[in-house]
This record gives sequence, C-alpha cells and structure tokens, in this order.
Amino acid sequence: MVKLNTAWTSSSKHFKQSGEFSATVKNSLDISGIDSSSDIDLDQTAIETFWCGTVDDKMYRNAGYFSSTITDSQAIGNPTGIDFNQIDTLITRDDGVTDKLVKQSGSFSATVKTSLDISAIETAPNGIADDGTDTIWSGNTGNKLYKTSGAFSATFKTSRDVGTVDTEPTGCDWTGEDTLWSGSENNKLYKTSGAFSATLKNSIAV
Repeated sequence: MVKLNTAWTSSSKHFKQSGEFSATVKNSLDISGIDSSSDIDLDQTAIETFWCGTVDDKMYRNAGYFSSTITDSQAIGNPTGIDFNQIDTLITRDDGVTDKLVKQSGSFSATVKTSLDISAIETAPNGIADDGTDTIWSGNTGNKLYKTSGAFSATFKTSRDVGTVDTEPTGCDWTGEDTLWSGSENNKLYKTSGAFSATLKNSIAV
C-alpha cells in the first residue's frame, strides 16, 4: 500500500508531504499554542490526524489534514508515539520508570486492552505502528527499530540498529512494503526496505 502522503512532526508543527517522499510540503499546522508534539499518524480512511503531546501528556484527534479543530483528546502519562489501526490506538509511553507499548480500545476510550513493559530493552520508546500482524516501534536508547510479535507479546521478532544512519530515531510507520522513520540527529525522513533490511531506499532532509 503506497502512502498518498507522509506526515511528520516537529515539536511545534505538523507537516504533510506529498508521497514517499517528495520535497513538496502540501500542508502544515502550527500547534505550538496547544501542545508540544512528539509523534503523528494520519488516518487516510476517516481523514483525521492523531498526535500526542508531551507538555499536557495527552493524545489528540484533529479533524482533517490538518485543521485546528480538535475533535477529541485524552490525558495519558508521557505519550511519545501514536498509531491508529482503524480499531485500536497504539501508544508508546516513556515516563522514565516504566516504558510501555500500550493498546487502547478505539480512538480514544479509557479501556486499556493490553500493554507490554519494554523498559528492559528500551527506555526511550518514541514511535509505533501496526503492520497488520506485528508491532513496529522505535527507540532512542538503543538507536533501533524494533518489531514485536502481535500486539503485544514479549516475543521480539527482529530489530535493526540504525545508529550508523541516525542516532536519534524518533518515529516510524509501515506502508505495507517499507518502513518509514524519522531521525532528529540528521533532521531526515527515511524509508527502509521491508521490516527491516539494511537497505535504505530513500531519505529526504527536512
């Protein structure tokens, strides 16, 4: 499934770029008056934007790409990554004590369906995606992309050290063929073949 758009975030702004990846910025939205953003996900079915904020410790859902209309929000401790898979909301949490992958029912209910403590492996999780079978996520401590069996088992199927490319991976997503991720060391968006090969297919400086 080729993504029609690539969404990414800085702390104060959301961006939408055409395809994977063109230099064309199609849209952006200043969110500095609302919260400081750490991750973003576009629901290309319902035309909504999901994102998490690190100042107020909230998850947000905005109407459209990107309107300033917040249709829903939910307080949650230290969210660093978010993904909506049409059924549930997947979140990474980094509270400095217990680092977790969390799956919540719908968008957003207070019902936590499952969670997995990953602090023994990674203490700075910051991006998450559902590939339909497994959970893909990124972490800054190990400079790695991770794939965990299902949503979520303690079985780690694979991981890829990306420290030679970028030492600060900050988010990831799955296209159906490739892994999209961002790195704040080089301020770049990356596309890696599959989940995960060492083949870097494309990158663009942002």
